[in-house]
Amino acid sequence: MDSHPTALIVAPSGYGKTSAVAEWAAQHSGPLLWVTLGRFDANAARIDGMIAQALRSLAELHRGTPLELLRHLDPNCSDPATAFDTASQALAELDEPVRLVIDNAHIAREALTLGLLGALMDAELPQLRVVVVGTSYAELALSRLAVTRPQAVVRAYDLAFNTDEIAEFLRQQGCALDPVVVYNDSRGWPIAVNLIGVTGDEPTSDVGPSASAMESYLRDHVLASVPPDQAEFALATSVCDQMTPELAASVADTESAGDLLERCFRTGMPIDRYDSDCGPVYQWHSMFARLCRRILHTTHPARLERARRTAAEASEADRPLAAATLWLHAGLPAQAVRVLCSRWIGLVVGPHAKAVDELCTTLPAPWNVSSQVLAIRACAHEVLGEPELAHMLHAQALAAELPGVSQTGDCQRKCHAAMLRQNHSDSTRLGVE
Repeated sequence: MDSHPTALIVAPSGYGKTSAVAEWAAQHSGPLLWVTLGRFDANAARIDGMIAQALRSLAELHRGTPLELLRHLDPNCSDPATAFDTASQALAELDEPVRLVIDNAHIAREALTLGLLGALMDAELPQLRVVVVGTSYAELALSRLAVTRPQAVVRAYDLAFNTDEIAEFLRQQGCALDPVVVYNDSRGWPIAVNLIGVTGDEPTSDVGPSASAMESYLRDHVLASVPPDQAEFALATSVCDQMTPELAASVADTESAGDLLERCFRTGMPIDRYDSDCGPVYQWHSMFARLCRRILHTTHPARLERARRTAAEASEADRPLAAATLWLHAGLPAQAVRVLCSRWIGLVVGPHAKAVDELCTTLPAPWNVSSQVLAIRACAHEVLGEPELAHMLHAQALAAELPGVSQTGDCQRKCHAAMLRQNHSDSTRLGVE
């Protein structure tokens, strides 16, 4: 941060922004000003007064130095231009820079760029380092800095714990949870890691003190700290495990889904972005998505079910396994079975045999013991190289068939034919006849 006149620390709540900056500041012995904005500090005049008073405090602490000039500042900063000239003169005489931290900067929004503070950042004075700490609103206000000097921006992924740090923290807490599991679910979100380590709750659990605390924190602090359209968009699309802009547009019922996804990614919300042959694909971090769904289930259960059904319908053509899962979560197992029965061959013979079997086992009765589902499971286990279990499920499928209706043998014949085609394709590709 010392290598840039102005640095921006931007991340959602719970990423330890203030703690990280405090650790950085403690490593330096030079003058430090720390201005924390409160909920009413949202206009330039009020912020200028706070900065002027902070600068005046330096004059009291550094008598007999060039900083003594700062005692002439008007504490109300009624004339920002004069205050800027005085501050510039005092700072120009210093041997080491003054560090000015603006914490909770998102409260100010556009006022960050105005008045004395805006002038100090624009001037890029050699002996002043400004560190702006906040959530996405701070980045939106300082978008020019974020775009032109991305190396001056510290984001959520820079602050997140890695697996080694999680392992050390869990060890200190005497917690026996697997750090890799904790990381995969939380993606290193510091406040989530801390709660999991302290409570010892399984990270993927929807019960326990950490889950309830995180739900409240996400609702009251994280989602409340981003623009309302982003918060609503995150809640709606949390039903998707992966999504393209087109899928997100259907689920959230908005034409600006692509822009919203990029904004969520760019401003440090817990979402990953991958490039595919078909364009960008986005994925919410699993803990964040799960907590968003909990919030929707509590506050707007009808919206949650509508989002799941929309996502399921939109996913059937390209991602049938995801679609079947969404239908099941929407409380419509018959629709899940319909998708499985129409698309199971490509899934089982492909790389998803185990996932198909696991989904079938989560179906409620009577669908989980229907002849078709049992036959699909038998074929899945045959592909997985488990002939004994496949034979047992095949026998159960035959026993479950209605009189005069035979589907089990047909399933096996289709599976065998698909496996032969796949094997032939693989052999041809490898040059083996």
